[in-house]
Amino acid sequence: MIECTLLLSGRVQGRIAGHRIVLSAGQYFVVAPGVVSNVPERVLSKRANFLVIKAPSVRGSKTVVGAQGRGPGTRAAKLLGRRSIASG
Repeated sequence: MIECTLLLSGRVQGRIAGHRIVLSAGQYFVVAPGVVSNVPERVLSKRANFLVIKAPSVRGSKTVVGAQGRGPGTRAAKLLGRRSIASG
């Protein structure tokens, strides 16, 4: 499975394949199948919001965030021109 993670807000620290990384809002990373990632290990800002895309998707791991224009997914939903984000 390939996983792409976009940091929408905040600043975080983590590890990908044993390498330490620090991400700020607007940055992203892609993890290839079989690569171990642990992001975030630590949130360096007050809070952080992510958008994660997995291909192929993992059945049963879908979550609606920011439904009805509230919650942490609201900014991402606005960026995508939607009131909520769902996959499935």
